[in-house]
Amino acid sequence: MLTVQRYGRAIGVCQALGNLYDFIVQIPSKQTPRGANFDARACKVGHIEAKPDRLLNPLLPVFMSELEKIQSNDDLKKRDFFHPSGLCFQCRRCSGCCRFSPGFVFLSHEDLAGLLEATGATFHEFFSVYLRIVPIGFFSRLSLREKANYDCIFWENDGCRVYEHRPLQCRSYPFWSSILSSRESWEEQKRSCPGIDGGALHAPDEIDRWLSLRLKERLIEVESAEPSALEKAHLRFLEDRRGEA
Repeated sequence: MLTVQRYGRAIGVCQALGNLYDFIVQIPSKQTPRGANFDARACKVGHIEAKPDRLLNPLLPVFMSELEKIQSNDDLKKRDFFHPSGLCFQCRRCSGCCRFSPGFVFLSHEDLAGLLEATGATFHEFFSVYLRIVPIGFFSRLSLREKANYDCIFWENDGCRVYEHRPLQCRSYPFWSSILSSRESWEEQKRSCPGIDGGALHAPDEIDRWLSLRLKERLIEVESAEPSALEKAHLRFLEDRRGEA
């Protein structure tokens, strides 16, 4: 069940978005999570010429995030369509979720630790080359950068340079709560992903595990744009994680 607090927060975000409805329709946002199909999220958008970092609608990512976070596994099980049979998915390496269109890959500290290990870069080097700060309403988050052609910054030579350490957002696709909210959403996402409903069968327990990981994920909320402050926050996270081990 949704808690009163989470429900109220979601409603507040929806109301704020409602006030900006005309703005959203007329000026499409570039802040969709990478890999997501806007049609699957009931948002019809077009294409305009704009830099990926131009913040046309600062509330839309908040709304998307709330849609992901407010649904618990119990809520999904009451109306899901993949129990008990599971779902088929096999990546066809079409690269559609990694390239061609703008989007964001928001990071947790776990994601960041893995990417620093994969690249061997110092925090300041990694920040200057691979990261961008994305203002979202009253706070900001860290996202991977994109190339000028909208390819993910880590896309090289027909593959992901950091595949073994790719963020949870990438690893869990297409098993996101927004995509699994109904058979219709799943079918809609299928239009942009040739791997859906083909290949390996994924059991319900595996899908539930991905949903649980996404729900528990705590994305980095940036309090300062200074790399040194971000590094200190990340070091505190690493110390806390070692303390819990």
